[in-house]
Amino acid sequence: MTRSSLFREEELKEKREKNKKAVESTFLAFYKASVFNNRLLYRSIFSEELVQYWELYINELQLALNQMESHEKKFLEDCCQKRLSHKEMFFSKGAYYRCLNVYAQKFLSLFDYELFHKRMEDVYGTAVDPELPISRER
Repeated sequence: MTRSSLFREEELKEKREKNKKAVESTFLAFYKASVFNNRLLYRSIFSEELVQYWELYINELQLALNQMESHEKKFLEDCCQKRLSHKEMFFSKGAYYRCLNVYAQKFLSLFDYELFHKRMEDVYGTAVDPELPISRER
């Protein structure tokens, strides 16, 4: 392999990792919003600080979604909440993942996911919510 092909391969690998992280962060943001929304049904048993954090998180996520085009928003909601794949959405696999990558990155540019991780450290004392099952896996 030549140096340029190795360099190109490394660039593609980095791009794939970046896309994968954006999609995972988007799916995690939707998952957390769903969990927080369910917890808000029982707000009386949680501290006021947690309730405020969850409400802010959900409101910011909705604000970011409202700034997106309706077809982008629907696509992300179908992917993240309904777990529809390219087959159920009648997309080619390439078009599905291309849209998913572009829309996930656009969503994350509107929703400051990293800010909420920093704020979570203040609220929980850790960067991950200890009550989310996904937090225990990592």
